[in-house]
Amino acid sequence: MEKKENRISKFLGLFASLIIFLGLLYWIHYANGNYVLGAEGSYYIDAILLAKNYGYLWYNAAVGYFATSYNFVFHLILIQWLFHSERLVNFVTIASLYVLPFAAIYLLCLELKLKPHLALLFSVFYLTNPFTAYFLLSINQWNMIASYLLPAFFLIILKFYDRPILLFTIFGLHSLLFAFGNANPPTMVIYQIAIVIFVIIISLLKNKSFSVRDIFSHYLLVFSSFILFNFWWIINWVFALADANASYPTTYALGWLKNVSNHIPALWRSFSLSGLLPFPRYPQQDFFTAYYGNTFSEIIFLVPIVLVVLTLFKKELMSLHMKFLGIFLVIIGLLAKGIRPPFGLLYELAIVYVPIFKIFKTAPEKWGFLFVFLLTLYLILVFEKLSKSLLCKFALLSLTAYSFYTLVPFITGNFLPDYYYAGRLHISKHFRYKQEYLDLKATLNQDPIQYRVLSLPGHLNYQVALRIDSEKLYGGGDPVLTNTNKPFIAPYNNLFAPNFNVLFDNISNPVYSKMLGLYNIKKIVVNKDLYPWFDFREKEDVNQLEKIFDSQFTSTKNGVIDLYDIGDSFIPRIYLTNQIIRTDLSRSELPEVISSNEMVDRPAIFFSDKDREGSYVPKADLKKTSLPRLTFKKINPTKYKLWIEDAKDPFLLVFSENFHQGWRLYLTGEASPRETNSDLVGNYFNGEIKEIRSESAFFDRKPWETWFITAIAQERHSLVNGYANFWLIKPEDVGMKGDFELTLDYWPQRIFYVGAPITLLTILVSLTLAVRSLIKKKNKP
Repeated sequence: MEKKENRISKFLGLFASLIIFLGLLYWIHYANGNYVLGAEGSYYIDAILLAKNYGYLWYNAAVGYFATSYNFVFHLILIQWLFHSERLVNFVTIASLYVLPFAAIYLLCLELKLKPHLALLFSVFYLTNPFTAYFLLSINQWNMIASYLLPAFFLIILKFYDRPILLFTIFGLHSLLFAFGNANPPTMVIYQIAIVIFVIIISLLKNKSFSVRDIFSHYLLVFSSFILFNFWWIINWVFALADANASYPTTYALGWLKNVSNHIPALWRSFSLSGLLPFPRYPQQDFFTAYYGNTFSEIIFLVPIVLVVLTLFKKELMSLHMKFLGIFLVIIGLLAKGIRPPFGLLYELAIVYVPIFKIFKTAPEKWGFLFVFLLTLYLILVFEKLSKSLLCKFALLSLTAYSFYTLVPFITGNFLPDYYYAGRLHISKHFRYKQEYLDLKATLNQDPIQYRVLSLPGHLNYQVALRIDSEKLYGGGDPVLTNTNKPFIAPYNNLFAPNFNVLFDNISNPVYSKMLGLYNIKKIVVNKDLYPWFDFREKEDVNQLEKIFDSQFTSTKNGVIDLYDIGDSFIPRIYLTNQIIRTDLSRSELPEVISSNEMVDRPAIFFSDKDREGSYVPKADLKKTSLPRLTFKKINPTKYKLWIEDAKDPFLLVFSENFHQGWRLYLTGEASPRETNSDLVGNYFNGEIKEIRSESAFFDRKPWETWFITAIAQERHSLVNGYANFWLIKPEDVGMKGDFELTLDYWPQRIFYVGAPITLLTILVSLTLAVRSLIKKKNKP
């Protein structure tokens, strides 16, 4: 009975704290019907739609680009599927960023034999210290979930260190559930570095001596668990990282790092956990800078450093695992301050010369959360070792005072505060879906045609500003267009895609509608709530945009939303053409190219020699050749079905998706499409091109149908229209047939179909062995 009561008392503090926090979170941020969105990442509301758009190796955004990782958030998809509530999904997203780190530290303390009140203290310290509190302000689950994953990884390795089968299974399943936390490459690398550190410390803690064999064997076990359970997405990195590295210049990373480092004036600010707070401080910016912008804060922030210094050389703490933990703490702390002295030049040289190190361009953020956990772990072990000493009592009082001080933003409900940008714009994370936003979302999602949307005004920063009311602005990713099934083009979403300046520089040009057609843009959304806090790309204001578009296009106007349709200028996602235009002009001179040529409907434009370098460009003129009829259907973002009828001559096939060598064409059949007219959603160019309703099938019914056949016309696959794919298809490519089926396939997607069975097999085998191990232990005398 006593053991049961002791177990209940250990968890009572945890559950009470979480219930209080969840109630506070709901009462302050959700009771009035708002969503909590904004900053770096929390602008995805529809989790199921998120998986459909971005759950592939081809990212369905802008004109599309390769994905470095999947963006699955399994638990949010399950919640939305069960409860059909996007607000609940949003609440769980925000709550989990705070609840999970708190719970992980609490359980870790109990595993290390600390009393419940000390476990509660360290949980509060870990969550409310100025670094973590400010880190979580970005509410980006892909990055900020790191505050939970580090203590969770350590806890799992520690608890099951002596039970290898359970360690392999539990660690693997846990890493699989939170696979979305690896969507950010630098964060994923930090996890792998952390796992090495964790295994070393736990091995020393368990064995009291340094055993290379023990460390290596356990690290290999944990690492293989991570690889095999996550093989379904890790295998993609072999192919995607080369593309990502080429598209991510070192000069950009170094410039970003130097800009960030300007806000970290001294080494001690990293070690005092205040390195992420704005500096110099402007008390009017937000609650954190106002509350922490005083001398007393600077003094109390020294508490963790003072405790480390006071205990660093204590005889009782001279065990091997504490020495190594201290060494790791110093090393990670130095990395967290980036290029600031001391040794700042070494960090800068690493950015330039060490392969992939440039991904750590935001040094305080990327290394900082590992430093905070190691510091917390160090203090936990100090209390565990010195529980009865006078120094421990002093440390307990100091840390309690520190935690009470840093807890104030949470007690007062200001842990997700509004802030003032440039001292004048009131920016809030409270977002209310206006009816016109909901109407726009429904209109776009219910339209079965595949097309892109042009977002105007053209905001220059990925964090847009939307008017909430007369006094406040929402600041963060665009939650309106992001939560639709249509990719949209804005000036800022071209990191791995073409530069879209030409679309924002030429709005007043008479040939503008034909330019939009070449980018597969069918709709223009003018959102009058957009505010230019980072300025707009185009020279026209909203009134001028309305005047220009009203004179050319049909529109639907609903409150602050104007929705325009470009009409007959629209060109479908896939089209056939025999109209070749070769020009020495560049992509930025697209209006001149269009104006100087007779483009009846759908051209294939091959720009200047610089753009064409190394590309295949048709030499023969195809104007006199006849075009076959085309019917196409989207299976998912990585696969399309095409049916060609009455093909007699060579023709160009243009696929208006960002050019990538991974796109391949395969001859897969002869039959015409079986779909009835009820499935027909688009009829273009007098029936020459037809579009059939998309399947939106996540798991393709025949993923293997192109695996063992050779792609056709791949030597004649190249760049067209400044961004798109084209193939010159000759009769001999299709066996001189007139009617045939083609499959347009993004080749790397098959990597998923190879990796997923390995992950599933790993899950089944490891669970079987784990259950067998538990039964065997239970039956053992």
